[in-house]
Order: sequence, then structure tokens, then C-alpha cells
Amino acid sequence: MLIVRSISGPANTMLAPFSSATGIFVPNTHGYLEGEILVATDCQKASIFQLTDINPGGGVDELVHAAGGGFDPGNDPSAWGPDQGYGLGAQVARLETHAFYIGQGANGRPSLFQLRLQWVDATTSEFDAEELVTGVDTLQIRYGLDTDNSGAPNTWISADGVGDWADVLSAEITLLVRADEEYGSEPDTVVYSLVDMQFDPVDDRRLRQIYSTTIGMRNRLP
Repeated sequence: MLIVRSISGPANTMLAPFSSATGIFVPNTHGYLEGEILVATDCQKASIFQLTDINPGGGVDELVHAAGGGFDPGNDPSAWGPDQGYGLGAQVARLETHAFYIGQGANGRPSLFQLRLQWVDATTSEFDAEELVTGVDTLQIRYGLDTDNSGAPNTWISADGVGDWADVLSAEITLLVRADEEYGSEPDTVVYSLVDMQFDPVDDRRLRQIYSTTIGMRNRLP
């Protein structure tokens, strides 16, 4: 499984007075719901928080990040320190998490799925699973670590071998994709090498292809 966290949707520019110890200020057209996870940033720093209340006022809403209040996971602490103050040019956006994995598709075949958490209303969220690509036999990932402080990956290992995730600079993502239908009369007897595992396709008659890409972790590479 590959989990990707990022900001999504249009960002909202903060308005004066920008931020306080318990909230940030944005136009009242933001559309956020209580309980959502948001990110405030000025490109030098960022603060992740859960929206616990909205205080309207003259076209500018204060988005409150109080502790407690029955929200999960909630905020701790509720008040930000002076190093989390924001000013002109700062923005706020939603934080989203997507999980990519291989599951059984609608046609009974293995498929690449995307799982995301979405808010239904101010107090209810649910997981939404979406089938992206049918005919994906397996998803394999390994991570590039900088263990000699050179600024570049010098070793590649699977997730269970990562001791310190701060050392991870990149990820290699590999998929084995198969045709929907079987062809000809010759079975596929190839044993496919993907990252650190061998995949045997049980000798069916489908064509297969390996796809691989390597990505750098944002703000990790020089």
C-alpha cells in the first residue's frame, strides 16, 4: 500500500488579522466544514490542524483550532506559539490522504484502487474506495535512503527495513499490469522480478508489462 498526503483543492488566502493564537482568518467563501483537517502555510512553515469552529464576521471567517470539543483526532495544544504566526501571503487548504492498493475489482480481477477519506457533513466522514485501473497484478514499493548524508539515495529497501523515515529521499513504485483477456495458446510462464519480490502469474495466457517510476520526496532532495 502506498499512502500519499497532500493539500488539495483551491487554497484560500488569509486576510487581516491573518492569525491569532486560536485561529486563522480567511474569506467567508472558503466552504470548509467543522472537523476537516486543514493546512496553513506561508511557504516557510506549515501548521496542520483540525477545524473545530467557524466564527463569522464581516466577510472574514475565523477558522478555530481549539483542543477537545468532541473532535477526533482534535488539536493539542489549542493555542499556537509565536513561531506559528502567519501574515500577508499565507494560505490555507484542505489536507487529504489517499491510499493506493491492489484489491478485487468489479469484474473479479485484481485492480489498482484509491481509498480516500471524505467528509459527508460537519460530524460524519467515510472512506470512499475508487477502482482506478483494472488488471493490475501487484504493486511493489521500495524506498531510497540517504545513510551517508550525501544528499542522494545510496541504498534501496522495503518499508519494513526503514529505521528512520527522515532518511527517505525517494520512492520507486512498480506495477505489473496484465491484459483483460487471454490470447493465443502459449501460457505466460515468465516469473516477473519486481523490486525485491518474484511474481509468478500461474501460467495463464495473458500478456503482461512492468511499469516503474521513481519519485523524489518533496523538500527532501537538494
